[in-house]
Amino acid sequence: MVGSSTSYSGPLPASRDTAAPAWRGWTVWQETLVVLARHPGAIFVCALISFAGAALIGSLVYAGLTLDAYLRSDSYFGSTQRLYLLHFYLRAALGALAYMLGRGAISWIALQDSHGAPATWSSAMRAALRRWRPLLLSSLVYGVVISAGVYGVTMVLRELRLDLSNFRWLRSNDSASILTAVGVNGLALLPPDPGSPFSELYAALRYSLSRLGGTTFYAWQIAGQQSNLSADTRALGIASIAGLFATEALLCMRSAAVMCGDGKMLSWVRPAVAPVLAQFWYVLALRWAVRLLMAAVMIVGLALPMLLHQGVLLPILARELRSYWTYSINIALYNSAAAVVAMLLVAAQVVYEARLFAQLREK
Repeated sequence: MVGSSTSYSGPLPASRDTAAPAWRGWTVWQETLVVLARHPGAIFVCALISFAGAALIGSLVYAGLTLDAYLRSDSYFGSTQRLYLLHFYLRAALGALAYMLGRGAISWIALQDSHGAPATWSSAMRAALRRWRPLLLSSLVYGVVISAGVYGVTMVLRELRLDLSNFRWLRSNDSASILTAVGVNGLALLPPDPGSPFSELYAALRYSLSRLGGTTFYAWQIAGQQSNLSADTRALGIASIAGLFATEALLCMRSAAVMCGDGKMLSWVRPAVAPVLAQFWYVLALRWAVRLLMAAVMIVGLALPMLLHQGVLLPILARELRSYWTYSINIALYNSAAAVVAMLLVAAQVVYEARLFAQLREK
């Protein structure tokens, strides 16, 4: 019965234990779609509160404060730089607790009996609140390790002038600059997301680095001037990439393991890691297939339109309206749209991880 069970008890295909890996992987996708179709309202509300709420509030605050500074005739550039960093810190503070509760709540929904009544978002959030301590610990462990790996990759990409922190706002509408911007944004979307508050703090760091000397508005035109990487830098890049691959596979089912556990701080570690170690390459392939799919959707659906707006539309609007505030409006709107799209992708990813956990647990 929904609300009283924390483990999946739905029927499984009789041939799953002996099925080929490709077929077993496809059944996880099928079960994910079934869960999303059966509980759309509950999953949407949990995702909106937990994955998008902080970003939407932060974008509104940023737009409002920027407008206030503009109306008071303050220095636009001085104000917007400070307020943009502030909005990241606000998002980090608001999203730190909400993010891990949302992962727990959606995992709980995905692990319910498939023949039970539709789950409610309130019951799911209450289930997550009862396990907030192990959820917090699992989020901290994952966030710290993934952040370290992303930082190492970023340092290597910066040396190659292929990181977002090497550049500033795209103000060129030539095809070479736009294609370079798409490629650099694509590289930035490939690594796993460490989750709040790490994602927001990392974005603030990257923005601060882009304000340092050596970055210009038109640097997209001269991107890809590769430097000779030192042996230490190459080793850092290899270790960081290996760590990201391994950590993403080993800890991808952490939230599902917590929601199936007894609520103790470390009771989730063995259930989350042991099935992965038993079928490491199978889990790695499935998890990174999802990662690549999410990155492709973000590039085509968000990064490309945003870059076209930056390079083509916004310079015309700013020139015609004789105001830089159009750039702040674009940033707020883009961040809000990115938050909504990302919340749907993250929610689907969490359901997928929970169904994968249920499959491996039954073996």
